Amino acid sequence: MVLSSSSVRVEEEESGDGPVESVTSSSLTVVVTLVSGLEEEDGDEEEKPVYAHNQEEEPSVGMKSSCISETGSGSLQVGIDTRECRSSSSSPSSSVSEKWGGCASPVRFLARSFAIPGNHLGQQSHGFRWPYGPVAIITPFNFPLEIPVLQLMGALYMGNKPVLKVDSKVCIVMEQMLRLLHDCGLPVEDVDFINSDGKTMNKLLLEGNPRMTLFTGSSRVADKLAVDLKGRIKLEDAGFDWKILGPDVEQVDYVAWVCDQDAYACSGQKCSAQSMLFMHENWSKSSLFRQMNDLAARRKLEDLTVGPVLTFTTEAMLEHMNKLLRISGSKLLFGGEALKNHSIPSIYGAIKPTAIFVPLEEILKDNNYELVTREIFGPFQVTKGN
Repeated sequence: MVLSSSSVRVEEEESGDGPVESVTSSSLTVVVTLVSGLEEEDGDEEEKPVYAHNQEEEPSVGMKSSCISETGSGSLQVGIDTRECRSSSSSPSSSVSEKWGGCASPVRFLARSFAIPGNHLGQQSHGFRWPYGPVAIITPFNFPLEIPVLQLMGALYMGNKPVLKVDSKVCIVMEQMLRLLHDCGLPVEDVDFINSDGKTMNKLLLEGNPRMTLFTGSSRVADKLAVDLKGRIKLEDAGFDWKILGPDVEQVDYVAWVCDQDAYACSGQKCSAQSMLFMHENWSKSSLFRQMNDLAARRKLEDLTVGPVLTFTTEAMLEHMNKLLRISGSKLLFGGEALKNHSIPSIYGAIKPTAIFVPLEEILKDNNYELVTREIFGPFQVTKGN
């Protein structure tokens, strides 16, 4: 089901890619619809099969039973119920197996239990995995395909019922991916896909009360959700990442290349982007900064080695740069200018890869710390040294 909070209408579409159910409604109706789905999914788990879409007529015996199925090659496969075993060994005609080359066949091994020995006889740690049931997935703009696909497919493989929200700026990518999954045999009722603002999604989480939420995004929102959901959440939030160069100066060419990639690849819009570079004074005598400048200067819009920044405007980034340059001893190493001759809308940012040097002793001052360590999710980094 595809849900949107952008208008007030309900319709069923027939697209060139085949029928796709599309429901658009007000924010309140969206929440009510999805909450109802989550509550239904969170019913008595023992009454539901773990793999609900195996086209066998026998009822599931749940997760407590197991079976051994003989394959054509004479090998044995152990599954968690009879239908699951039969599907992985003798039902290769299923649409997912046909079109994806049987990639779902070893899924049960992803959820296998484990036992780890302790430090004395008889001590062991055991782990058992089973589906949560109703879950929520919230993903950011900077990886519109990789992050939601990995997290969504993992949730589906394990037997969960996910509701998926991708950042609205890039949600069309995942919408098309869902169409592909439907074409490959994914039942349309298995995933709820919502396009909404943050407030609507927050209301959905509070009222729907999913068993687990997987959130990738800002640390500010992560802190709020951790409290709202009473800890039923797994987080990958943003961070202020730094690199430290010690006193041994070697492989300057390679170090310069790595620093350039870590700070400016994807226009610095990665959770792991290098925001700050600490270096020993020995590096100031090397050609590191010159090489970093040369590498950064090669980045241009024509080959997309630099691009628009989606969360900061050009003015906001340049204003932050000017504040840093007011710190005693700071200086602009390279960049610090807006990109020219482009058609990037003003609501986004477009600056050249930028690096600013700030003396190490200055960052230790209380009035500078918050400013210098503010994360700019773009092609922007601060360097420090003695």
